[in-house]
Amino acid sequence: MSEAKKGIKSLNFEAIYWRVCISGNTDRIPCRVAHKIASKRKQKKNVLRTGFTVTPVGKDNYVGFTVDGDNRYLLDDFTITHNCGKTIVMAKVAEEQQRLHPDKQILVLAHRGELLNQAMNKFEKATALTTVKEKAQETSIGSEAQVVVASVQTMKNDKRLHQFDPEQFSTIMVDETHHIMAKMYRKVIDYFPNANMLGVTATADRTDKLDLGEVFDSVAYEYDLATAIKDGYLSPLTAQTIPINIDLNGVHMKAGDFNESELDDVLGPYLERIADEMVLACEGRQTVVFMPLIATSKRFVDILNKKGFRAAEVNGQSKNRDTILKDFENRKYEVLVNAILLTEGWDCPTVDCIVMLRPTKSRSLYAQCIGRGTRLSQGKKECLILDFLWNSSKHALCHPVSLLTKNEALVHNASLLAQNGEPKAVDELVEEAKEEYKKAQYAQLTRELEALSIRRRRKKLDPFEIFLGNANGVDFSDETQKMTMSQNQKNWLDSNNIDTSLIKTYAQAESLINQLTHREPDQATLKQVKLLKDKGFKQADQWTKVEASEVIGKIAENFWEVPRSIHPNTYQPKRLENIENKENSSSIQHSEIKERIKKFDKLIEKQFLELIASDKEVTANDKLRKAMLQAMMEEKSNRVTAIKRAFLQKKSQKEIDGIVYQENKEFYTQTKEAWKVSEEKLRQEKRREARKKERVKKEQKQKEKIISREKAEEVSKAREDKIKELFPDEWYLVKALNGRWMKKYKGRITAIALTKREGDYYVRVHISDFNKKTFKERKKKQIIDHFYGFSSEVHFRGEKHLSIPISTLKEFFYKETVVAAIL
Repeated sequence: MSEAKKGIKSLNFEAIYWRVCISGNTDRIPCRVAHKIASKRKQKKNVLRTGFTVTPVGKDNYVGFTVDGDNRYLLDDFTITHNCGKTIVMAKVAEEQQRLHPDKQILVLAHRGELLNQAMNKFEKATALTTVKEKAQETSIGSEAQVVVASVQTMKNDKRLHQFDPEQFSTIMVDETHHIMAKMYRKVIDYFPNANMLGVTATADRTDKLDLGEVFDSVAYEYDLATAIKDGYLSPLTAQTIPINIDLNGVHMKAGDFNESELDDVLGPYLERIADEMVLACEGRQTVVFMPLIATSKRFVDILNKKGFRAAEVNGQSKNRDTILKDFENRKYEVLVNAILLTEGWDCPTVDCIVMLRPTKSRSLYAQCIGRGTRLSQGKKECLILDFLWNSSKHALCHPVSLLTKNEALVHNASLLAQNGEPKAVDELVEEAKEEYKKAQYAQLTRELEALSIRRRRKKLDPFEIFLGNANGVDFSDETQKMTMSQNQKNWLDSNNIDTSLIKTYAQAESLINQLTHREPDQATLKQVKLLKDKGFKQADQWTKVEASEVIGKIAENFWEVPRSIHPNTYQPKRLENIENKENSSSIQHSEIKERIKKFDKLIEKQFLELIASDKEVTANDKLRKAMLQAMMEEKSNRVTAIKRAFLQKKSQKEIDGIVYQENKEFYTQTKEAWKVSEEKLRQEKRREARKKERVKKEQKQKEKIISREKAEEVSKAREDKIKELFPDEWYLVKALNGRWMKKYKGRITAIALTKREGDYYVRVHISDFNKKTFKERKKKQIIDHFYGFSSEVHFRGEKHLSIPISTLKEFFYKETVVAAIL
């Protein structure tokens, strides 16, 4: 590691940067710089290796460490799949943290007794750290142990929690971090605000990661199941589908997954058949069976024992649970049945068969169950997963392939491939499913491309590009110019592939029909004329078929580019002698060139479709995929320049294929990026339009508000003027009342208007806080009682007003001191 001082002059910014050198197997560290990618590692790994050291890097607030087992730099929360050494990593990090902060302890949190015992055992085996348990009657208070392994259920208790100093722990480590969003975890973590956080989990699916972001900054590294199996750290998985069709359509959902009690009812009739299948598939294996309920587990154990298995059942209430688990590890039992008890914190490396009789939608739960069989053991070749034909039309269930991919289409395809009843490696199923998926995508793209081609072929001809130059025999009188095209004319032109949307009058349609019906038999076809005019031959409608065919042939020979020897503006075809002989020889040459071009077109099309089929981003976006296909159709003829050069240079077919692929790839990338830029511009334009509309709307509201305020002020001024005119003496009293009270009591009481009622005039006094909670009921009652007798209560716009007779305004004014005392 080296230190460098660098800065940005334009921003007047300067800082110290640290360069960290990572050696060893860095294949899984993403790197986009080609020359920085390390060469393939030649050292062979020992898959049974468990010992390694943790070394800190950085300085002061720079946080991080390296794990020598794979020489990776880790930061914040990280994910390692089941049985890949999470607890050992925690132990090594704890050892280093204790060295850095010897005056503080380390806190390890878990939610189950098995996890606590496992953490204590592995910490003491892998390090020299001393541990103490904090659970129920066992306490760490007063202990000098360096690591406190605590039950989160115990720590959440206020009395227990407050026995600890908030600064007692330098680091808090959470095993099975996906549970950390529970309130009891958050309560404990929040009590130690300055402690560093480290969380490890094997089941951090995407939804959990989003929640974990509230506690951790990021996921620093994720070592998934597929990679661990490939690297030899976990046992390979083999799946076998048992041909028992179990209908789940009648099972309701509870808390996002299948209702356990209803699953029990569904499984009951099939338990005998499942046990018979296990006799054939699980012979000689250490098998763990997962069931939905304890009652189901107990029934199934009785059935298995009758079939000749040495089976045992374990659950959360089992008094001899530890004894049963130990006997199973010592092979006293060959089948262990449980109701989702052994998903966490239990390790038995000899388990080599998992029977999943608890169907689930949760990938994390499924991974936890299968994870019980992935640990390596001497003589263990693979872990067999027995799957069943769960029939659910409403919900997507997890299958063995779900462990290696989250793509639902691949999971579905692989599940179908596995239904032959033979055991098959899960990674092979995934690869086969990928091939099937790719073929299906390619077929779909081919169909879409064919549909585009048909639409292009059906594109109607523009009459103004080809005809309407000769109008002999057409009536152009005022009447025909004013008349619209008749239905018969439209039908006739449509049948001849002419775009009728551009023809407005009867005379135009008549002119076009006249030219089409009086064409010479050997005159160039409409398509020939269209093609030649697109290439710049303006007089092509006067050529014969043979003349047009000759020029088109020369263009085709030049890969659909006009040869330099031909100038479209000045070219005049020569009347050919011996037309038949020349036409025959030209047609042979033309057919050869046409065949070559066709091959190139097919090659371009095939390779382009393969690029799309292998690009998940494009296949998942209908709009982008159609844009890519459309671009290929429109630009295919313009992308043969490199092919043409290679063909003329007599390159081999393999070299030509490579050139075609390179051209395709470049065009593919450019088209995709151009589409993204275009879409982004469109989104930005829409956002600008939305902001503009919002701004206009806001300005309009402000204008309306100003106008409304001005009108209100005008009305108020008119009222004031009227009061001033009728009662000049009293008006000055009102103004004095307003001024003084607003200044002294922040405008709580204001004389605001003059009203006439029962032949007398009243000044309406507004008490603005009268209906608010801050205006106490006692004050309301005192004010009303004080004015009762010479004023009456009225309600106006939901707020309390008092109407004061103008005749008693002077008396009201003189009693101001009394009101002031009340307020």
